[in-house]
Amino acid sequence: AEASGREPDVALTIDKRIPVGAGLGGGSADAAATLLALNTLWGLDWPLERLREVAAGLGADMPFCLSGGYAHGTGFGERIT
Repeated sequence: AEASGREPDVALTIDKRIPVGAGLGGGSADAAATLLALNTLWGLDWPLERLREVAAGLGADMPFCLSGGYAHGTGFGERIT
């Protein structure tokens, strides 16, 4: 909400099936999916590059989680090729 200038007017419940703290990127994947959903729900129409910028500010591996499929992450995972 902060990055978009909107009030945080959404409540989410996530049914996790990946153990918390397992190091499998479950939390980052959940956060990336939430970012994609809010982009649609709020009608932001942000391009993937803007979503990656916001995601990188939330977690180093989040931009990778936005890509889907196979990708190569460099740096801390914030640069995707």
